[in-house]
Amino acid sequence: MASAGRRFIDVVEPILRYVPTVPRPREALSMGSRLFWTFLAVTVYLLMSITPLYGLSPVTPSFFLSPAIAAILA
Repeated sequence: MASAGRRFIDVVEPILRYVPTVPRPREALSMGSRLFWTFLAVTVYLLMSITPLYGLSPVTPSFFLSPAIAAILA
Protein backbone atom coordinates (compact mmCIF):
# COMPACT_ATOMS: atom_id res chain seq x y z
CA MET A 1 0.00 0.00 0.00
CA ALA A 2 1.08 3.59 -0.45
CA SER A 3 3.01 5.35 2.28
CA ALA A 4 1.06 7.18 4.98
CA GLY A 5 1.76 10.61 3.46
CA ARG A 6 0.33 9.84 0.01
CA ARG A 7 -3.31 9.68 -0.93
CA PHE A 8 -4.78 7.05 -3.24
CA ILE A 9 -5.55 9.63 -5.93
CA ASP A 10 -1.92 10.79 -5.89
CA VAL A 11 -0.80 7.22 -6.57
CA VAL A 12 -3.18 6.53 -9.48
CA GLU A 13 -3.12 9.98 -11.09
CA PRO A 14 -0.20 9.16 -13.44
CA ILE A 15 -2.14 6.13 -14.70
CA LEU A 16 -5.39 8.08 -15.10
CA ARG A 17 -3.72 10.51 -17.51
CA TYR A 18 -3.71 7.74 -20.13
CA VAL A 19 -7.36 6.70 -19.63
CA PRO A 20 -9.59 8.15 -22.36
CA THR A 21 -12.37 10.45 -21.21
CA VAL A 22 -15.69 11.54 -22.63
CA PRO A 23 -16.36 15.27 -22.86
CA ARG A 24 -19.39 16.74 -21.10
CA PRO A 25 -22.43 17.26 -23.30
CA ARG A 26 -22.98 20.81 -24.53
CA GLU A 27 -26.61 20.81 -23.41
CA ALA A 28 -28.66 18.64 -21.09
CA LEU A 29 -30.78 15.90 -22.66
CA SER A 30 -34.51 16.11 -22.22
CA MET A 31 -36.31 13.60 -20.04
CA GLY A 32 -38.17 12.28 -23.10
CA SER A 33 -34.89 11.60 -24.89
CA ARG A 34 -33.48 9.82 -21.84
CA LEU A 35 -36.59 7.68 -21.47
CA PHE A 36 -36.57 6.81 -25.19
CA TRP A 37 -32.97 5.57 -25.13
CA THR A 38 -33.50 3.73 -21.84
CA PHE A 39 -36.59 1.99 -23.23
CA LEU A 40 -34.73 1.12 -26.43
CA ALA A 41 -31.77 -0.35 -24.53
CA VAL A 42 -34.02 -2.40 -22.22
CA THR A 43 -36.05 -3.67 -25.19
CA VAL A 44 -32.93 -4.76 -27.08
CA TYR A 45 -31.54 -6.42 -23.94
CA LEU A 46 -34.76 -8.36 -23.31
CA LEU A 47 -35.04 -9.45 -26.94
CA MET A 48 -31.43 -10.61 -26.98
CA SER A 49 -31.83 -12.46 -23.67
CA ILE A 50 -34.63 -14.67 -25.05
CA THR A 51 -32.91 -15.32 -28.38
CA PRO A 52 -31.69 -18.94 -28.50
CA LEU A 53 -27.95 -19.39 -28.82
CA TYR A 54 -27.37 -21.56 -31.88
CA GLY A 55 -24.54 -24.03 -31.64
CA LEU A 56 -25.20 -24.94 -28.02
CA SER A 57 -26.81 -28.27 -27.40
CA PRO A 58 -30.16 -28.14 -25.57
CA VAL A 59 -28.76 -30.39 -22.84
CA THR A 60 -25.82 -28.65 -21.24
CA PRO A 61 -23.46 -30.30 -18.76
CA SER A 62 -24.12 -27.57 -16.22
CA PHE A 63 -27.51 -26.19 -15.25
CA PHE A 64 -26.11 -22.67 -14.93
CA LEU A 65 -24.00 -22.66 -18.09
CA SER A 66 -26.62 -21.67 -20.67
CA PRO A 67 -28.24 -18.81 -18.67
CA ALA A 68 -24.80 -17.44 -17.82
CA ILE A 69 -23.71 -17.43 -21.45
CA ALA A 70 -27.05 -15.94 -22.51
CA ALA A 71 -26.71 -13.14 -19.94
CA ILE A 72 -23.15 -12.37 -21.01
CA LEU A 73 -23.94 -12.31 -24.71
CA ALA A 74 -27.26 -10.48 -24.37
